[in-house]
Amino acid sequence: MTRVFRIAWTTGLIAMCAGLTAWGKVPERSVIEKFRDRTIYLHGRFAAVKLPITNGVKVWNPAAIACSPEGVVFVANFTGEIYTLHDSDGDGLEDTATLYADVRKEGLRYPTSLAFRGRELFVATTQEIRVYTDTDGDGVADQSRAFFRGFPFTLHRFDWTFGLCFDREGALFFNLSTDAYNPTPAADPKAWRGSILRLSPDGQQVERFATGLRFSYGMAFNPEGDLFFTDNHGGDNPTEELNVGVRDRFYGQNPSKFPGHPPAQSPLVSVQYGVAPTALAFNAPTNEFGATGGDLFMACWGPDWLFNRGSIVRVRLLRQPGGAYRAQEFPFAHEVPKVTALAFAANGDLYATLFGREAPGHQPSPMADGAIYRFLPAAWVEPGAAVQSKFPFVKGNVGLGKKLFEERGCAACHSLGGRDDMLGPDLGGLGEIYSANEVLNLIRKPSESIKSGHETQEVKTTDGEVFLGRMQGSNAGEIILVTVGNRLVRVPRSKIASEQARPTSLMPEGLLDGLSEQQTNDLLAYLGVRDREPAWLMRQWLKVEGVLRSFAPQVSLKAKLAALAAVGVALVAALRFWRKRRRAR
Repeated sequence: MTRVFRIAWTTGLIAMCAGLTAWGKVPERSVIEKFRDRTIYLHGRFAAVKLPITNGVKVWNPAAIACSPEGVVFVANFTGEIYTLHDSDGDGLEDTATLYADVRKEGLRYPTSLAFRGRELFVATTQEIRVYTDTDGDGVADQSRAFFRGFPFTLHRFDWTFGLCFDREGALFFNLSTDAYNPTPAADPKAWRGSILRLSPDGQQVERFATGLRFSYGMAFNPEGDLFFTDNHGGDNPTEELNVGVRDRFYGQNPSKFPGHPPAQSPLVSVQYGVAPTALAFNAPTNEFGATGGDLFMACWGPDWLFNRGSIVRVRLLRQPGGAYRAQEFPFAHEVPKVTALAFAANGDLYATLFGREAPGHQPSPMADGAIYRFLPAAWVEPGAAVQSKFPFVKGNVGLGKKLFEERGCAACHSLGGRDDMLGPDLGGLGEIYSANEVLNLIRKPSESIKSGHETQEVKTTDGEVFLGRMQGSNAGEIILVTVGNRLVRVPRSKIASEQARPTSLMPEGLLDGLSEQQTNDLLAYLGVRDREPAWLMRQWLKVEGVLRSFAPQVSLKAKLAALAAVGVALVAALRFWRKRRRAR
């Protein structure tokens, strides 16, 4: 790799974003404190600021983010709008979203990735990759064209296009999510779905670069020109993954789709500080940002359907002689709900999109939800030293818990040892992801939080048979289900009368009925669940503290607490006086 490209990459991440003059003033401490979210735990002296976007386009399930050569941050809503962020009141924080384009005008859906090449904005959607350009400089796209639309897709909920990024030759890399969970996948004779594809700079030639991906939301090149990408636990992936992208390698997912594939490539990092990795963003080597220059930042969605969960992870990479990498993972931010995208901007700060709640079937929320955050260095903020990475296990008898796990039928569908051939998801490591209360809620209400890829599929045959199970695979000739009893059922398409996804889980409710509190704790102990309730209480206090600090910022927190205490005492006294008067009557 030439020194020229390393310099170009650095300027392409920071200087490419056209310098601080495009951003106006640096926000003062009082402004940062007004909008700082104290419920987010940060490992370092940073402030997590929720941008007060109150003007213009509604922030509605923001899914992608990128920085233009002019230093403007672009965001795409999952609903279709693409907009730019601006500071209208001069306080240093963006508060206005100005519409740039809307993919729905071209009949497209789900813009899940953005990338700039020069002044052209490339947008990944379910149906195609499209280019938008603002030729007259008024801040609104006035030209658009399809750059590539030759890949297989359906409008199934899992048909996404991810990871737009350019290599040093200007070729565009992206990936298509797996079709293993699509009961009616599009014809895919070249096995492009579940693969990384490389498009020539003119978009005329396409190459299948690597295979065996599941849901690889994020991809990014480092200064050396090496490709990195995320992937999610589930199916044939035993862990959450950060991978190095190497030409012609196979990464383990859906092996039957790629006959003759080489042995599965192991991930560079089995992610420990997050669940369901999404986006990637490299910090430029020259950008200090709390001594993280050159580090890779990785967003994590968090457990499905727990909309208060998510995180951001930092990875330090060391390139070895010969080109292999070593990596060290660090937590950066906890309790950052549903992070979908990251980008370092001209000012050196890290921007993140928080998706918010979604509708069933991974569709946009029926009401506007989500937020855009900006992470800034803040020397006065104390690091999250009080945040425990390991909480104590729930106290219980592991042996009795194992017996309950078997007696209650849990072992018939779930393993704790990494098996992927059972009807239910593997529960190994469950306690490192969920709190005790979250696990109990998953058991009591299984249909409220079905893991992606484990939705219930109903298939009716022309012979009158009905099969219920989870999709294990799908191709042009058959649908493959795992049904009750962990039985593998192959249904030829010629015999399928109908198929549909059902909103309910195959896991029955009431599995905890009749158990005492101690028996419930025994079961949790066997599952290796940790007691995180102290952290939950701390989060609630931090929310209260944040509200108090944002109200009348010129008054100290101590004075506000004293005033609240005085009001509380007065209310209690008034209540006692009222009760006394009632008795007297």
